[in-house]
Amino acid sequence: MESSMEDRAAQYHREMSRFIVEEVDEGSSPPSKSEPGKLARLSPTQFKELGTDVYDELIRRRTPDQGLPFLPVRDHYHPKRNQARQKLATLSRSKFVDLVHD
Repeated sequence: MESSMEDRAAQYHREMSRFIVEEVDEGSSPPSKSEPGKLARLSPTQFKELGTDVYDELIRRRTPDQGLPFLPVRDHYHPKRNQARQKLATLSRSKFVDLVHD
């Protein structure tokens, strides 16, 4: 199980790094420096969930032909998490790049 989590983390890191490079190559400003305060206050579980949700949103944004305006609700997620997942779709491109970078 630990290996699976490590594999998933490596996959997230690769995809998010590729996304940032592509955004900068397409003329977006490099990610701004942000304070680590908010993310540093997350519990390990919250940080893992946020990473998963940001990764899912990144994939959704990269595949617009799915016709999804936001991430779909997952029955096994808490309603607040589902709401936060949907809110990711409202982030501007630059704000989303900053979040991926963080």
